Amino acid sequence: MNIFEIMFWMTFAHMIGDMCLQTEFIAQQKGRRFYLMFSHIILYLGAIGIALHLLNIFTWYGIIFIGVGHLLMDSWKSKQPRDDEHFWHIYLDQGWHYLQLLIVVMVMI
Repeated sequence: MNIFEIMFWMTFAHMIGDMCLQTEFIAQQKGRRFYLMFSHIILYLGAIGIALHLLNIFTWYGIIFIGVGHLLMDSWKSKQPRDDEHFWHIYLDQGWHYLQLLIVVMVMI
């Protein structure tokens, strides 16, 4: 399997974990309640971990790297204003998540 196929599946897992498994309530409240941020990170890492396992590139340090980075970025983003002037935060957030996934994939293949 080449890098493009692997990143396709990692993107799919990312969308499931970061969008489908995150309810609107969690998205709105995770900056105020740590247990919601923690649950989001665990659900996200579950989706990513399954994908890494199925692609035979799972490592604990990869999961920890992704989890810590996701926690830091989402914590920062949740404290930013939610208005039209600050729409670019979502691009920075998603770009960071994809960069982390790419780094883990590149190290493991």
